[in-house]
Amino acid sequence: LVMARVPLTPWVQRMLDALPGCVITATIVPVLARSGSPALLGVAAVVAAMAWSRNEFLAIAVGMGTVMAVRAFGL
Repeated sequence: LVMARVPLTPWVQRMLDALPGCVITATIVPVLARSGSPALLGVAAVVAAMAWSRNEFLAIAVGMGTVMAVRAFGL
């Protein structure tokens, strides 16, 4: 309500545009640190699948499948 009346400077606009990425990073990095290589490989698979297909559901399925396979083979 208040921010609708305040003009945003370009610096503030860039900061607000970058905020979702910061939140995602702050959520994923601790999980990667605790989970080790299965999570790291899963995230790499998600990034690759997303770059290839641009389909969120396929990317999530590929990432989950990668983590399951890595854990099943004990890596």
